[in-house]
Amino acid sequence: MVFSATHACPACMLRFARRAACPACGGARVLSLRTEDERADFQRLSRRARHAPDGGGGGAAVLATLADWAPARSWFSVVFGLLSFVPATAVLVAYGFSVEDGLEVACVAIAGALLLVFTFVAHLARSVSEAPGEPRKLLVHAPSAAVAHAATLRGVVRYASITLESPIGGTPCVAFGLHGDVDGAQIDDAEGGDFDLELDSGERVMVSLEHAVLVTDESITPSIVQRMPFLDELLDDRGIGLGGASGTVCVAEVLVREGDVVTIEAEVTGGVALSFGERSPSRARLASGNHSSPLVVRLGKSA
Repeated sequence: MVFSATHACPACMLRFARRAACPACGGARVLSLRTEDERADFQRLSRRARHAPDGGGGGAAVLATLADWAPARSWFSVVFGLLSFVPATAVLVAYGFSVEDGLEVACVAIAGALLLVFTFVAHLARSVSEAPGEPRKLLVHAPSAAVAHAATLRGVVRYASITLESPIGGTPCVAFGLHGDVDGAQIDDAEGGDFDLELDSGERVMVSLEHAVLVTDESITPSIVQRMPFLDELLDDRGIGLGGASGTVCVAEVLVREGDVVTIEAEVTGGVALSFGERSPSRARLASGNHSSPLVVRLGKSA
């Protein structure tokens, strides 16, 4: 389960934590599902993905390029094409190539005709790309939890500065995970605040969840639960609709609570703590991850 998977690639129909490029295709068209404008762009562009096979391809890229071109320049291209094609053609019909600079006039007519044809094809591509089709499921990209980490720490979860209530049961916790399927979108998400891990030695290590995944070996079976405002807010931040007026969703909840024994796999730095993006001296060690090697919070028997 991925923390803060609020960004998505419309071409791959893949959701993930914020990054500069899609982890699947490498494309730079990554949109935030938290903002209205970018969410609308995602919905528009994802409709085109229904007509493209997984992985895109050259044909899909050409279709998308033409469809993007059509709305932005259609009036200009039609007017310019007509002003080029109609007068030049009229001159050629009336006087033929005997007119002075006849070859240049013919070239202008041909250019105007090609522009009109290209505009028509672009609009056709747009209509095809946005036609109703079988929707592709919006999936969550989960970075591999099997990546080798510098340190593995086992200890007891302790509150730091943030406590939460879980979105389904309202249970106090430091982090939670959700698993299921809502409105045609995969739910494999986690959310939480930074917490401390108390080791057997008594040392408390700060745990950053900025780039992290939550893993459990316990069986997770989604069930029908009542929608709550916090759950609706979480799904909305991930661009997930709620399938009409139904008051229930099918998800399962996993909790990380004060006193739970967990295993943390991460990069650990000593003597420096991060606070609101600033580095400051501290005796506390910090466990953290990054895009390619996320911190792993492991629950269950394997912890």
